Amino acid sequence: MGLPEAAPFCLDGVLPATGTWHRRFGNDLDGGAVQISVRASSDSAAARLTRSLERQVAACAADWLREHPDGKAASKDYGTLPVEEGAHVYGVHTSIPESEPGVHLFGIGRDGSTVTVVQWGRMGDLSDAPVAAFKTTTTTAVNRLAP
Repeated sequence: MGLPEAAPFCLDGVLPATGTWHRRFGNDLDGGAVQISVRASSDSAAARLTRSLERQVAACAADWLREHPDGKAASKDYGTLPVEEGAHVYGVHTSIPESEPGVHLFGIGRDGSTVTVVQWGRMGDLSDAPVAAFKTTTTTAVNRLAP
């Protein structure tokens, strides 16, 4: 229950602690994921939270570059998914000199008053991201939210 100990990349400070639960996923390679869900006080509050999360992720690469001016970052909007009240998938790539590049995918969706964020990451760039499989994962995660 509650938020993860460390906020997922790009989402620091935007997820409420109240009504929130999460679960982590990992593998023996270089990847990992987290799903964070929030039960908002109403459908309209959930819609506002969803828009806030989408704005945060859409601005993540530019925000990251302001903090790491010697780095490189890019983002991609992979579009919406026709599930429940909707979901949106984004990708963010970051890289700093003398370090491995990182790629992250974000799926943000809503069913009624419940919002979920699925964040996946590993070493690589946007061309390494399994976007089609991640869209399926995001769709499944949103479909499984309890109304």
